[in-house]
Amino acid sequence: MKKFSTIVILVVILAGGMYFTNPDKKDFQVWAEKKMEERLRENSEGGLGDVLGGILSTLGSQFSAAITKRENYQVCSLFTVDMGGGDVYRYIGVFGQFIPLQLDRPFESNE
Repeated sequence: MKKFSTIVILVVILAGGMYFTNPDKKDFQVWAEKKMEERLRENSEGGLGDVLGGILSTLGSQFSAAITKRENYQVCSLFTVDMGGGDVYRYIGVFGQFIPLQLDRPFESNE
């Protein structure tokens, strides 16, 4: 019985941690903006890449807000980015992190 109680307590603590660190849509937008900026800077050279990275990532964040849907499951969230033309990307948000649910990710480099 003590072992069962310990397991229940650990599950409750884990679920509580997941609940309080469940990212919202704004968190996803900030993450996507940073990823887009990093990718633009990697693919551009010199100071122009820094300038373009900053400007385009801000515009991209506003665009991503319009095309991103969040499904809240209280302990995690599923984010769906519909880029149009059949390109749909899904990410799970858990513990304040975003994990892609497919191999082809628009916010990651393809290296």
